[in-house]
Amino acid sequence: MSIWVDQQISRNLTINGSIIQQKAVECANLLDITNFSASARWLSNFKQRNNLHIYKKKGEAGSVPIDELPQIRAELQEILQVYELKDIWNCDETALFWRLEPSKTIAHDPVLGKKCPKERVSILATCNASGDERLPLVFIHKYETPRALLPFSEMLTLECRSFL
Repeated sequence: MSIWVDQQISRNLTINGSIIQQKAVECANLLDITNFSASARWLSNFKQRNNLHIYKKKGEAGSVPIDELPQIRAELQEILQVYELKDIWNCDETALFWRLEPSKTIAHDPVLGKKCPKERVSILATCNASGDERLPLVFIHKYETPRALLPFSEMLTLECRSFL
């Protein structure tokens, strides 16, 4: 079973406790083991023996085609050779959850969490490859004039505004 789990992890596939239990029952049936039950206790012991823990997946790095990366980089460098660094631009969008509190705190006893607020602002950052030019940050709000930015509405001089 541990070999199968290691194979799934190496393939970067998502597995959880119920999948491991189902596969354990299948393996037991193939081996003609009749009195096997993949109980919660069995799963807990299996995870402990094999040093398995539940982790939250973070980021988007898992969607990068690592095998094709050298070829893609070579193609991209070939395309970009005809341009000067000052003419190559990159922009990236990120979300700022401005009401979100830190998830960790210092306390004497366990502390109850609160529902995460969903208010966010999308921020677009843009600069060129040489790094000598940067465009002002673009804030994409839910409303045309957010209440928090009302005093600064005259300073927001974008020709095109976007809203979520």
